[in-house]
Amino acid sequence: MGPDRRYLPMVRFMMRRGAGPNDGFVSVASALLPGARHRVIRGGHRASVSQGLGRDPLGVLHEGLAELLAARMSERALSLRH
Repeated sequence: MGPDRRYLPMVRFMMRRGAGPNDGFVSVASALLPGARHRVIRGGHRASVSQGLGRDPLGVLHEGLAELLAARMSERALSLRH
């Protein structure tokens, strides 16, 4: 967790205020766009945008793209059957 620990007091403060899961800055609920697909992963945003121990921004991107492409291929296969 490293430097992300410095945000824990704010995370806890936001939770007490009813914000729900958050990274100490933004609640998950306020970051979701209506009608868009979402992938919510554990950890603060630094884990997905910076490199270092326990961080793999390209891995997060690759997993998300693979998931999206698999869903799209599945949708396409279903549409071709009908």
